[in-house]
Amino acid sequence: MIRMEGLFSESFGGTCTIRGYARYDEIVELSYPHPGYQRPVDDVHVGEISMFITSGSNSFSPEVVLAYTAKYDYYKEGAVSGIDAIADIRNGNGFTSNIDGISFKKIRKVNNGYLYEISIPYEKKLIDEEKPFRRVDGNHRLQAMEQLVSTGQISSTYLIPFCLILFADTDSLKDEKVIFHNINSKAVPLKSEQLLKSVLIQQHDGLDFNDRELIEKFGPEYLLARKILSANPLIVRKLGYIEWIHPRILSTLVDLINYVQEKSGTRIETLEQQVVR
Repeated sequence: MIRMEGLFSESFGGTCTIRGYARYDEIVELSYPHPGYQRPVDDVHVGEISMFITSGSNSFSPEVVLAYTAKYDYYKEGAVSGIDAIADIRNGNGFTSNIDGISFKKIRKVNNGYLYEISIPYEKKLIDEEKPFRRVDGNHRLQAMEQLVSTGQISSTYLIPFCLILFADTDSLKDEKVIFHNINSKAVPLKSEQLLKSVLIQQHDGLDFNDRELIEKFGPEYLLARKILSANPLIVRKLGYIEWIHPRILSTLVDLINYVQEKSGTRIETLEQQVVR
């Protein structure tokens, strides 16, 4: 039996969730990326995340978002009539599935929600189709952590934050797919112009990143972008005249550097010598 604890609450629109911390190895063992909406694993992105996780004290990871469908067979022997999984969990009554055996037991009331213990029957290693939770967001993070665990850089018992979205048996996988889309398309991109400006352009206010910090915390492409901005302001200004580039000129510059490096196979250090003279 694997046990997890988390706080139940409702998000915008009434989406029911349980949030908490759980061991990395247990999250991996109980969840899988659903092929209906998850993207194929990008090995380059996994490598970048691995480097980020081990980069130092400033590394931070949001919750791994999982989905669970609470199923109940009303025709099974011993079934109790009137069971409504989501409503019963919402009201603090708890729920136990008579199909997969997963139970949600209220520990106590906490502010506007409930602290729950989730008990998952576990006797043997599961194949994906047998795993109860589907990965809505965070699959690449889990893949990156798998690399770090395999090389002994982090422990398999490392605690990671999770958000478990609860679905009724009548909900469609399409609802889950909508949430996946909203997470990945509605969020503000990390390379927004305002954020990049605060990182790349030195304001001399005591909060600037020096060249070494820029490489260590963000990557060498950021330092090269800063040097291009400084050494070739006319070129950058001309790029800004292109209508579709103008609103995002800094992010375009960083993306171009990454693109040239990827397609040419030239290291950024060499690119720097060629571009900034």
